[in-house]
Amino acid sequence: MLGALTAIAGSLAGPAFAVTLNVATYGEEVATFPVGFPGWDEFAMADCFEGLVAEDVRGNAMPGQAQSWTISPDGMTYRFTLRPGILWSDGNAVTAQDFVTAFRWLFDPGNAVEFASIQFPIQNAQAVAKGSMAPDALGVMAADPQTLEIRLDYPTPYFLQTLTHYSAFPVPTDKFKRLGRDWLKPENIVCNGPFVIAGHEPGVMRLERSATYYGREAVRLDGVNYHSYADLQAGLDAFGRGEIDLFMDVPHAATPWIRAHTGAALDVEPFLGVYFYALNHDKPPFDNVRVRMALSMAVDRDAIDPFDLRTPALSSYSWVPAGTAGYGNAPLPRPQWADWHMDERLARAKELLAESGHGPGNPLTVEMRYSQSGDDLHQRIAVAMSDMWARVGVRTRLVPVALDEHFNALRSGDFDVGRVTWLLDVPDPSNVLQLFRSDSEYNFGRYRSATYDALLDAASAEGDSAERATILRQAEQTAIDDVAAIPIYWSSIQNLIAPDVNCVVANPKNIHRARWISKGKREAGAC
Repeated sequence: MLGALTAIAGSLAGPAFAVTLNVATYGEEVATFPVGFPGWDEFAMADCFEGLVAEDVRGNAMPGQAQSWTISPDGMTYRFTLRPGILWSDGNAVTAQDFVTAFRWLFDPGNAVEFASIQFPIQNAQAVAKGSMAPDALGVMAADPQTLEIRLDYPTPYFLQTLTHYSAFPVPTDKFKRLGRDWLKPENIVCNGPFVIAGHEPGVMRLERSATYYGREAVRLDGVNYHSYADLQAGLDAFGRGEIDLFMDVPHAATPWIRAHTGAALDVEPFLGVYFYALNHDKPPFDNVRVRMALSMAVDRDAIDPFDLRTPALSSYSWVPAGTAGYGNAPLPRPQWADWHMDERLARAKELLAESGHGPGNPLTVEMRYSQSGDDLHQRIAVAMSDMWARVGVRTRLVPVALDEHFNALRSGDFDVGRVTWLLDVPDPSNVLQLFRSDSEYNFGRYRSATYDALLDAASAEGDSAERATILRQAEQTAIDDVAAIPIYWSSIQNLIAPDVNCVVANPKNIHRARWISKGKREAGAC
């Protein structure tokens, strides 16, 4: 998920650092944590703050503010021992209570922090977030300043990964008590990560290496400037001029320009995410599985190829991406008809529509909603799908709208079919499969299946990882057979990397923390 993005304006002011990394991001504006501090994005936050668990150069979980932890035999209790001497950037100690404060703030119903649900495995977290239990009922306790205990409602094999997410970053308790949300203002902010804020202005956030971070001696950059671009071409031009060292998650639409204008490394890697269209199960005829199946059958995923990568490897018929931890090595679940010839699929789709009362005399009409994007990606995909549906007699009305309006329509159920992209916050199949739970706030299509919900519940209670994977696959196959939604393609990521930038190591989460990156001549074994 990308943070709030604004147009770059003005020139950088402030101190010049000896070795400075200039990072660019571009994308659609979304709300981020922390609430109340606009301009943050996930990349900058994770360089300024650190949770109990951090990420290594390959995006894997590693000790962060906690130097060690133990897990109870039933997998329900985690006990963390903090590193000795860890500090906030104002010199105050980071304590276990700062994590208690943070989690209580996260689940405060008055905050409604996006993605708080990632931490719902914590005991009573969901009830606290709904306001039905008091904050002190939350299963997060400081045994002493150096020891934190977290209790869960159910075994969660991926829980340590959730603690790398920015929703698990600490909050300075003393500042929070004195200032409330105002601690997030630039003049009050303190950090506990490898970098601190040196300046913040529209379009640019400047960081400098922290003098108080426990691992500061291993940090090879003196500063990082995060540039947020609303204009893709402006960002590409800046890279071409050598003003940007690392362009994160470059839209695939930029690939022709990149190949024509730069000699920089451009790596396209699979990413833990899926692009799909939600179907409104509360709105006839989309409550009819035959209609939903006909629409899905008629979509030729391989022909869409939105990024002109000329590979069917990105075509998706399910929701859990390959490479997701905890899902085993068996082939991904898929509908039986996925391997049929396209002519056979189109013929069967027409039959299904006819069985549902739709044909030449009563054609199915579909309103297709999607958000407008700067690179017209969603528009091109919607047009391609509408042309494919036309081959089975379906009429489509395209409704492109602003991002906020689009997601308000999805949340309120005011749509027929609507575009959704989900990027896994933690590399576990449950993170995407929970989208289709009956009670999920992200179940935009209102898919309801007691069988599906029961399988997810059984997986949550299963301690054996192999058996858990089997149950989760059964759940996914159930949703596939029910055509809960229409998956289109797997996400992929490309980063634009200047030749002198080192240790940006490809990984499915696209995690590249500045503490590991260097510039200049690479030393042997540096990554």
